[in-house]
This record gives sequence, structure tokens and C-alpha cells, in this order.
Amino acid sequence: MDPDSKICITLPVKTASELSAALEKARQSGNSLVEIRFDALDAAELPFALKIAESAAKTGTKILATFRPRNAGGHRDISDEEKKEFWNIAANSGFWAGDFEPDDFLLLDSATIGKIKNQIVSYH
Repeated sequence: MDPDSKICITLPVKTASELSAALEKARQSGNSLVEIRFDALDAAELPFALKIAESAAKTGTKILATFRPRNAGGHRDISDEEKKEFWNIAANSGFWAGDFEPDDFLLLDSATIGKIKNQIVSYH
């Protein structure tokens, strides 16, 4: 396999404790990239999950953050304000990449998006 190749596992968990366990399992499995579907989390779990993911990123796990509303293939309804708040926090979390919708570039300021090292744009 090419050394630049990535094996990605997607984690659509609902709670921060499930996320913690899934990240540990992914680490033990040797996955080089972990997509966390933050939109699958219950809204009340989001702050805790972001802290867990940030800790994993700081210890070398490459995190691909996804926060997609239901109308774009996500797991739940997400308001523009909730989306802004999420990406403002995620932008300072050291994640390897963010998976954005095209309209995110109109909603979010370029400084926030620019803090995410790699940007993936998904069209749904």
C-alpha cells in the first residue's frame, strides 16, 4: 500500500462514552484515519465528544470531522447556529480534516475553515 494511503473507519456513535471506546478500538486496529460523525451524537453529548476527539488528535489520531445536517445526509437536524458553534470549536481542535458541505463556505468565515488543515467538500 502506498505510504500516503489512508484507511478510514467511520464512527457514527451517539454518546461520548461510545466515542471513547470506538476511538480506542480504532487505534488498536491500526486505522490511519477516523471519521467521526459528530452529527450522529446527541446534541448534549457534543461538547464531551469534541474534548475526547481533541485528545485523540493530540496523541496522533487523524480525525476527519463530519457535522452534516439531515437534509445533507446527516443523522439529525442541525441549525446554522449549531453548525457555526461546532466548526468554531472544531477548528481549534487539531483535527486532520473537516468534511464540509458547499454552503458551509457561505455560512462560516474563512478564518474558521482555514484552521482546518484539510478540507473535503461533499455534495449531496
